[in-house]
Amino acid sequence: FEVTEEANARFLGQMETLLDDSVFRLGDCANSRSYWFYSSGEAPLFRPQSIRHAVKEQERFPLSDYAIA
Repeated sequence: FEVTEEANARFLGQMETLLDDSVFRLGDCANSRSYWFYSSGEAPLFRPQSIRHAVKEQERFPLSDYAIA
């Protein structure tokens, strides 16, 4: 089984929106010497949520988000 393109785009959009108010987007990180940033200053995508919220979301998910062969 695979995640559908629509579900992947929806998840990515949600995570990108959550990152908008984070230090990773609000600060100027282009010159940071940290594994949290690419050389362009962009942060790699991670789940900008509390652990509790992320675990809760992982416990329940719509099967329609998956293409089952």
